[in-house]
Amino acid sequence: MFTGLGLHVVNPDVQVIGSPSDVAFALIHACSLRGTNMNADVSTIAQTILGIERSANERWNKGDCSGYLEIYSEDITYFDPVTEKLLVGRKAAEAHILKLYSNPHIVRSEYRNPEVAVSDDGHIAVLSYNLWNFIADDAGGEKLLTNWNCTEVYRLSDGKWRITHSHWSFVQHPAIMQNATV
Repeated sequence: MFTGLGLHVVNPDVQVIGSPSDVAFALIHACSLRGTNMNADVSTIAQTILGIERSANERWNKGDCSGYLEIYSEDITYFDPVTEKLLVGRKAAEAHILKLYSNPHIVRSEYRNPEVAVSDDGHIAVLSYNLWNFIADDAGGEKLLTNWNCTEVYRLSDGKWRITHSHWSFVQHPAIMQNATV
């Protein structure tokens, strides 16, 4: 728990891969590990946010980018590896995604290291996770297409959770890593 920030964090100490029930288990596990600092509202909000994100991403994987577009707030701010600058507003983010999107034919995704931080009043939730996307390979198996870092800021407004900030970046992109110095 970040006491000075007014945030309560759900940080599953188990790797989350697979079905929604896996996510629910991880959240329950995290709550039990955190003890009295967690409350039912934070756990419920975290489960809700993870469910919304998973649903939008699963639609994306099947060729339907509107799952995300439908949950963007009107005042969203947006970054991804292709944007030249911060995109401000739903229309700008939507135009960007519609211009670039094509069905990625993703057969499976893994949601790794999810964390949900929830504001004290329960109206803001920050979701951060690593997303691994797999596509079919030529041998009938799967191969890793991309792995992403994702941070989504959700805001509860009129009883609906909307993404108000979205930031996607590559995880250790090879072109960057070959030039990295420590």
